[in-house]
Amino acid sequence: MIHLTQLFGIAGVKPTESTTAIALSRFFEIVIIFLLLWFLIDSFARFHSKTWIEQALFSDWFIWFFFIVETMTITILCKDRLFYLRTNWMNLVIIGLGFGLLFSSTPSDYSSYLRVLRVLVFFSLFGAVPAKILGFLNKNHLGATLLAALLMVILSGFFIAILDPALDTPIEGLWWAWVTMTTVGYGDYAPVSIPGRIFAAVLMLCGILVVSVITANFSAAFLSKEEEEISENEKKIFEKLESLEKQISELHGKIDNIQRESKTSSSKTSS
Repeated sequence: MIHLTQLFGIAGVKPTESTTAIALSRFFEIVIIFLLLWFLIDSFARFHSKTWIEQALFSDWFIWFFFIVETMTITILCKDRLFYLRTNWMNLVIIGLGFGLLFSSTPSDYSSYLRVLRVLVFFSLFGAVPAKILGFLNKNHLGATLLAALLMVILSGFFIAILDPALDTPIEGLWWAWVTMTTVGYGDYAPVSIPGRIFAAVLMLCGILVVSVITANFSAAFLSKEEEEISENEKKIFEKLESLEKQISELHGKIDNIQRESKTSSSKTSS
């Protein structure tokens, strides 16, 4: 069965791969989350600042170079290299388009390449994040869940500021994402474009799920604490029972010795 991540070429490393490849892929996954955040900041700056040209160019080359390093490193460490490349073909497409930029002779060619490249980079980076967030949530750890929720708010805030004209700055986007995910919905900021409203609808559903998971994790945290206390008390009781059992065994041994000595002495007396 082919998963959607494999179909879209962002499957990552399969669980049966070498431990080194899996460990390094997890490190790259963390880097991808920060790269996505930077990508959104960079995209917002491109729309609102005309002096961002040099920084934007450096950002494009740096992200492209990251894909080269990640793909080469993981491919070398994987046992089934062909499977990794086949299920992560998006990386190869991004790397290939990046090489195309080197041979673009005119600014128009460069711009067309760059537009396609940035769309694919965003899709690849953003496509990997929901799986990581769900992975955090499924671990049932309160700290990881809160971190995942905060990360979702930050990414959604920057994304809506880029996507929808009703929110001018990332600060407004962050505030909107916060009140939307917490299901408060003050209504002081609201998306007006169709893509923005679609994204808002998705975020509302995610907010309901995240709030439910956080509530469940709080309950699980309190229950786990009570279970630890119960387990500790049970452990002490078992230790006391083992001590009593040992003392009883020693008493049985002493009684047996006394009975044997009594029989020996009585037999000597009778003889």
